[in-house]
Amino acid sequence: MVDLNVNNLRIGEDGRVRFSGLGSGIDFESAVDGIIAAKRIPIDRLEAKIETNQAKIDDLLVTRDLVQAVQESLQGLYGAITFDQSGNIFASKQAFASSSRQDGGTASPPTNILGVSVTSKASAGSHSVEVLQTARAHRVGSGAFTSTSADLGTARGLGAGAVSGNIEIAGKSIAVLATDSLNDIKDRINNANSGDSPTGVSATVVSTSPSEHYLVLTVDATGKTLGTDIALNDPDGVLEDLGVLNGSGGYANQLQAARKAQVKADGLLDSTSQSSATQASSSAALGVAGTLTFNDGSGGLIGTINYQATDSLDDIANLIANDVTLQNAGFTASVSAVGGGFQLDVDRTSGFNISDSGSLVEGIGLAKNDLIIERDSNTISDLFTGVTLSLFQAEAGTTIEIDVERNLSQVKTGIVGFVDAYNALRQELNRQLNVDPDTGAASEDANLFGSRALKEIDRRMESIVGGGADGVDGAFSVLAQIGIDFVKNGELTDRTLRDTLQINEEELDEALLNNPDQVRKLFQFNFSSSDPRVVALGFSGATSYKDGGYTLDIDYDEVNGNIAGVTLDEGTGTANGQNVTINTGGASGLRLFYSGDTDLTGVKLDFSVGIGAKLFFDLDSLLDDTDGVIATEIDTLTDQNTVAEERTTAMLERLEREREFQLDKFVRMEAALASMNQLLEQVRQITDAMFQDR
Repeated sequence: MVDLNVNNLRIGEDGRVRFSGLGSGIDFESAVDGIIAAKRIPIDRLEAKIETNQAKIDDLLVTRDLVQAVQESLQGLYGAITFDQSGNIFASKQAFASSSRQDGGTASPPTNILGVSVTSKASAGSHSVEVLQTARAHRVGSGAFTSTSADLGTARGLGAGAVSGNIEIAGKSIAVLATDSLNDIKDRINNANSGDSPTGVSATVVSTSPSEHYLVLTVDATGKTLGTDIALNDPDGVLEDLGVLNGSGGYANQLQAARKAQVKADGLLDSTSQSSATQASSSAALGVAGTLTFNDGSGGLIGTINYQATDSLDDIANLIANDVTLQNAGFTASVSAVGGGFQLDVDRTSGFNISDSGSLVEGIGLAKNDLIIERDSNTISDLFTGVTLSLFQAEAGTTIEIDVERNLSQVKTGIVGFVDAYNALRQELNRQLNVDPDTGAASEDANLFGSRALKEIDRRMESIVGGGADGVDGAFSVLAQIGIDFVKNGELTDRTLRDTLQINEEELDEALLNNPDQVRKLFQFNFSSSDPRVVALGFSGATSYKDGGYTLDIDYDEVNGNIAGVTLDEGTGTANGQNVTINTGGASGLRLFYSGDTDLTGVKLDFSVGIGAKLFFDLDSLLDDTDGVIATEIDTLTDQNTVAEERTTAMLERLEREREFQLDKFVRMEAALASMNQLLEQVRQITDAMFQDR
């Protein structure tokens, strides 16, 4: 009898039930597992290699992200050349405003009068602004209606259905039905003010009481007049029935006239208008004689008038106004009452100047008036380059002083961001590459110890950050000179902090405040040309500094209006229209634009290359998806894993077949043993029977 042990029960992948060692007493399933485990050792090694490679890939991806973070931190620091300088953090500006009055009055806070925003295109400096009036939108109202829901005729008191027809706003015809209410026409006017060609006029209903309502039409844009700047037609007399227009075609109820914004700026003077200081009398003799000479803006003589000692302010105005020559040249003159006194006003349709052989001009204080600058909108973005003014209220006599300065706090934030990104990468490199000084062994989690990619990143960063900028002032050529220095490695307890950077806030602030241009050059690519018509459009990592600079000659084709060819003292270049690209030599990668239209010879091109510029492009090459050292190493490891996985799969398949083969051999052996045991049992029984018979 054979003992049955359920521990010997096995179910194969084919679903067959096997009893290991049922006949022989041998646990052949465990024996086969032992054989397979021994043969699986090469597979285990391959799987361990795959796991190790994947850990390296994961760490390389972490390193790549840290390298990208350093490069991104340099985006505003390396000197990217853009039209609006938005990519140059050193060009960022900020504005401060203050208000004052000269008449002894109290000026409103500047933020009550206007708002200021600046871009990188703004030039550092000061501007003065006086807001004389703000722009307003044109607004007209209708007559009174008794209801907003009844038909227009009934609500207007003209009879049911009495108002119908069409009105035209900005060329759009708007139908008014006899059954329309005040709300209906309001909605229809607003519907016309939509889509690709809006009318520019909005409608609202104003209710002053339950039985008194008005339709109000407002021009969306300030400074524009309905009926003049925006066409308004009333072919069927609907607007007259509504009480918007009167019988003569004018507005019956103009609520607010259109008005342009008016400002004075930077003491600019009006070349077409002059006024005297206020005089006590307009009829008293001025007591001086001489000749006034009138010239145009370019100095050309227009005419002269002689004045006598008995002439008054009124007489001078009449002499100018009645002179035929001056009249024909567009001059007018008058005396106006101002603040209890009188002033002489002289105007012309174009610029002019007045000179005096006597002392009249000086005596009455005749001088050019302030230039009144007008805009349709309260948002003015074309007065000062890179500066947008938002006018809130007018306050004549109050001067707003606007100071535009470099935003050094933003520059500092950018520099601190670079140092932080650099240190994060440096710590990761230290963790992967450094060894324990006591044991000489790498850290257990240093999966990339010995990595060629990390060694190359480490070498380049150390070379650039430690080496400094090229072609700059020797006092500002390395980071340590602006308060950014390497930590003292000998004082560290954390080995991952070795060769990281630390900032001396006081020294950095002092450098930014006192030498911002030198700090900029320390980081950026800085270009200059001996001819201002030649400007830089871009550069690359191959564009290198040369002591003494480069010399450029341009052959200009005046017939076709483009550059025919370029010659350099070092390297070669090609031209396309007005653009020049340097292809070989030390200035390789430099792209230029020439705004002139003649040949040029001996143009000197000088530039320095800062730490940020050098590091940005070096990191760019390291990060290249095709040829970069990180991508190359990741691709190598990935390829290794692909081959290893294919080999592992094939070996596992062979091993499984081997396992099944070995199990089948043991099963056949068990079957043979079972048959032999059965035969043995039969023999035993026969033998026992034979001896029993005796």
